[in-house]
Amino acid sequence: MEIVEDALANGKNDHETFEDLSTAIDKYIYFYNHDRYQERLNGLNPIEYRAKAV
Repeated sequence: MEIVEDALANGKNDHETFEDLSTAIDKYIYFYNHDRYQERLNGLNPIEYRAKAV
């Protein structure tokens, strides 16, 4: 959970409302699953890797 907190906060408290925080978390989850290409996953993002494995 610390990784998510660090990624969202970056040392700042930009989230004035729960909705702001929720939106930021949703964007981070999307990034984590769709835009984060990994060398250990043969250069694929997690979604592509899972689809290829099926």
